[in-house]
Amino acid sequence: MVDEVKRTLTLLKPEIRSRQGIDQFAPIQPRRQRTAKELEPIAEQVAENAAVMERFRAAIGSNNNALGREVMDEVTEYAQKVDPTISVSEGTRITAILLRKLGHFK
Repeated sequence: MVDEVKRTLTLLKPEIRSRQGIDQFAPIQPRRQRTAKELEPIAEQVAENAAVMERFRAAIGSNNNALGREVMDEVTEYAQKVDPTISVSEGTRITAILLRKLGHFK
């Protein structure tokens, strides 16, 4: 057990990390989330998809959580087809934009 701990601690030494190339990885930069105004044109394109919007309207007020999750995923997936850089959180925000357009969340 003590030998395992020593080996683990040895891997944390800077000279070992640089030899193994661990230091070569750049830190992950957080990506700026788009504003609702920036997402509206994508929401408009999602709204033009009749099949997605039909399921979207069926899910509203249905109290069916599983259907709601499926529809949110569909909205996100379609938005990602329109713009592949759309994140999951932006897909959720697009869903909220569509809800506002249909008269919810006034």
